[in-house]
Amino acid sequence: MPFRPNPGETLTLDGVVYRFMPHPAAPRTVYSQEGRQGIAFQLQAAGGQLWALKHFKVPFGGPPLVQQAQQLAPFAALPGLQICARRVLIPEEHGPLLDQYPELKYAVLMPWVDGPTWQTVIAQRQPISAEQGLACAYNLAKLLTLMEEQRLAHCDLSGANLLLPGLLAPPLTPLVALVDGEEFFGPHFVQPKPLPTGSLGYHAPSADNEVWHAYADRFAGAILLAEILAWCDPRVRDRASQSSYFAPEELQQPSQRYDQLIATLTQQWGAPVAQLLAQTWASAKLSATPSFSAWLSVLPDPAQHSLEAQTIVGSVGQPTRIEPMQPTAGPTDPTTTFFPRTPPPPPAAPAAPQNPSTPAARPPWLLIAGGLLLLLLLGGGGLALLATRSVGSAQPPTLTATAQGTASGFANLGVATAEPTATRRPRLTATPTPEGGVLPTATPTPTPIPSATPTATPEPTPTPVVAPVSCSDARTSLAPNAISCYNSALAAQFLQAGYTQNIFTLRNRQVLRANQVDSPAGVWTRDVDYATSGYSYVLDELEVMRNSIELLLDGVRADGVVPEGIFSNSSDYIYGQSWDSMPNLIHAVYLYVAKTGDIEFYLEHRSNVLSIANWIVSLDSDGDGMPDRDVFPYGYYNSVENGPLHTYALARFYAAYREIAELEARLSMDANQWHERADQLRAGFNRSVAAGGYWRDDQPWPIAWKRADGRVVPVLETFGVFAALNSGLIAPEDERYSDLIVALHENLPALLDGPVPMRLALGGYERDVQRSDMQLPAWKFDASAPWIVGRAVIAYARAGYSDDARRILAAYEQVASGSNMPRLQADDAARYGAGSEGSGGTWEYAAWFMAVYQGHYGLMMTPATLIVQPQPFLNIENDGIGNIVYQDAVVQLALDPARRVYSLQASQPITVIFRPMGQAQLVRVNGGEALREVTLEIEADVDYVVESIDGSR
Repeated sequence: MPFRPNPGETLTLDGVVYRFMPHPAAPRTVYSQEGRQGIAFQLQAAGGQLWALKHFKVPFGGPPLVQQAQQLAPFAALPGLQICARRVLIPEEHGPLLDQYPELKYAVLMPWVDGPTWQTVIAQRQPISAEQGLACAYNLAKLLTLMEEQRLAHCDLSGANLLLPGLLAPPLTPLVALVDGEEFFGPHFVQPKPLPTGSLGYHAPSADNEVWHAYADRFAGAILLAEILAWCDPRVRDRASQSSYFAPEELQQPSQRYDQLIATLTQQWGAPVAQLLAQTWASAKLSATPSFSAWLSVLPDPAQHSLEAQTIVGSVGQPTRIEPMQPTAGPTDPTTTFFPRTPPPPPAAPAAPQNPSTPAARPPWLLIAGGLLLLLLLGGGGLALLATRSVGSAQPPTLTATAQGTASGFANLGVATAEPTATRRPRLTATPTPEGGVLPTATPTPTPIPSATPTATPEPTPTPVVAPVSCSDARTSLAPNAISCYNSALAAQFLQAGYTQNIFTLRNRQVLRANQVDSPAGVWTRDVDYATSGYSYVLDELEVMRNSIELLLDGVRADGVVPEGIFSNSSDYIYGQSWDSMPNLIHAVYLYVAKTGDIEFYLEHRSNVLSIANWIVSLDSDGDGMPDRDVFPYGYYNSVENGPLHTYALARFYAAYREIAELEARLSMDANQWHERADQLRAGFNRSVAAGGYWRDDQPWPIAWKRADGRVVPVLETFGVFAALNSGLIAPEDERYSDLIVALHENLPALLDGPVPMRLALGGYERDVQRSDMQLPAWKFDASAPWIVGRAVIAYARAGYSDDARRILAAYEQVASGSNMPRLQADDAARYGAGSEGSGGTWEYAAWFMAVYQGHYGLMMTPATLIVQPQPFLNIENDGIGNIVYQDAVVQLALDPARRVYSLQASQPITVIFRPMGQAQLVRVNGGEALREVTLEIEADVDYVVESIDGSR
């Protein structure tokens, strides 16, 4: 059974008292890290040392761990192998403790290792300096060389199992450490059961039958060394996959990622280093790959690149302002890296007598000293971050920060000047102004994949974009919510019809019903998801959304199944075998936390959310990452039997895994397993149908779904394809992406050929996919649905077809501005005739806000950062958004597509990722160096001017 200790709870082992430590950000939860084989809980010994108590999942625990601990013990002295000092809890030695906690039989106590995983560095695109990369890579190569000399191998080297204490502030030694050592190979070691399988992104295809032997680490180790050495190059970071540099299917295959890695290694560290990776890449057997001593011999001595000299130590929980320092030698990158340290533990309990033979009595491992931030200055004359926190070039222009509530470039938005005792945030004044922008008569369609052009010459002194002055005719109706210049009159109308008029009271709380016409009124999971996806951008407060989400969370069953809804005429939840309810509710929780920053809400409902995610995991019965249990057969479009083997389902499952990983990361929980599941699913989906994937050679789009009898439904199903594009299940670096985008562009007239945009399926569905349990109107099999517009506009805009995006939204607005907005509709020209259902629904109108805020303005809210990547498809004079609320900040955005410049300001410090506008390749923030993206913790009430330019980096 699962072991669930409480913070502050103690256990006594060999006379030493150990206390379960609370999570730094969630005091009611024990700090733990979950991996593939088990969960490690953080303990503090009476003397203050930190330890990990690992509780294993079936089938990884058991008696073999005892002998394994004895075999690993001699290697605990190797720097980076602290985990080899372990003690297994067995009845013969720990009977009283196991009587109290029988679940802990064969649990393992070992030192707690602090530091970020390499997978976290990749997933968060955290930049590191060349000096840091060299120091970490050199020490990893040294450790792996020592292990290889002892004929010892980890057998599951990956970014998730490599910790980097050297990236903390101040750095800890050893700079690198390995964890999850239950699959170690060594002379006379007992072979583990089950055998290791290797991790995605690091397991060589040529090594399928070489999983447990002395050379098992060579391929994965070489990839890790190459990643770390090259990570100082922003071109490498930009090209990286999700949680490893390479996607699993790219290993030992030609790819742009491989070419870039070789080029960077050659440029930064010389041809011998790059040659070692090339030899490893081409090797057919692991025993033929270069040894780790070969890597060690070609790497420069990191003693010439002092890590300590670059480290700036800040006070607990506070970023440190950096003053100019002397540049250091070596490759540079004008970025800043920082990793928070775990806050100091609370006072320890009175010390108990210690037995010299127990682990607690051994010399303590380097302990957590405080919650500090590592802010590194890099060399080459460039300053990483000035006191204003702008991105600097070699000689960055001076920024003038104002302490006023209204900064330059935003005065005309009507933002109130901040006072010493300010209210929660400034408001727009409620004074009507003339009508906003209108659709242009013509906009040329760009090519979907632009070619690189020479870097444009920047302006000597970038200036903020002129702020919106004529786009707020609906201020009175919209205030205090956000006001965008993209047809603010329609925004007010849609917010009223789709949101305000659908609020009602259920179970003594205000919640959001599905639409204005259905009886009885109720809260549907999928409607709440789509409503939150759109309205969260414009709304000032999300209390109604929170109430609706919480009401549904209360109905989650023990097996993780989410109710489809709850209604006013019944006290019972409705469970209708619809798979989409599971990712819908995860997404709604994610959106709420991202918008509000209320991570405590996630923590409060974490057990339910994780049970939902594990229901999705349970659809994969053979462990290949792809759902194969065709349960809950009806899915999103309830008229057909698409089920969870659906492209749309896989896109939502993929997004759910990523969202869980981000939420877990905000609590400093281990997100590795969720990243790995996402990577596995994406790799499986992007294979051919013959290889178990979802692509056929005779069409440019993926199949819609697989049927229980093995047949496929090949139709272009719009909402599935758009969800896959929006989530990253299909990405620009994929081989089939370009052909798909061209096909979507060419088929747009047919997809819009209906009474409302867009068609559910190109050409409609065949009738043989109809649900077997009910007779449905034929017209539904070739209908259109306006809610698809929210996803479609974003996909077309990001692909470079801004005119297509504008055309789709214009068709939507023409229908939505009338008195009736249907949920589904078909006309006489449709394959099965005319029909219509629904009116005044929440998700139908929410599609507009999703399309405009996430598409045109390019805003994406995540729990950690606000991402800004405008994809404007309508030319509006003085364009922008006023008073969009993101967590504790009120954000103002001004947009000038003609100059390819945008300005951003926030009332509170927040972390922002700036990306290029439209199809530009690089951004320059406040006159800094041109990069593919820039991540900054921006200051309050300061203009950040972002220029988008062509070129490559």
